[in-house]
Amino acid sequence: MVAVSPATILEAIQERRGKGESVDVIIFYQGTLIPEESILYDFSTETEGQGMILPIVSPEVVDYVWAP
Repeated sequence: MVAVSPATILEAIQERRGKGESVDVIIFYQGTLIPEESILYDFSTETEGQGMILPIVSPEVVDYVWAP
């Protein structure tokens, strides 16, 4: 995936990268949950009842946010 910076922050990001600094980018996905394909895993090797949810989403919007 390639993140393209909005023009409003591009200069600041390029300046930081020019100094050899890293730039953190947060990626937000928004979409519709596909309930038939989303799975709830309930397993743990240490504590019963702990697990994770693996949501399956059809992405509709992708936003990139610069984390200064």
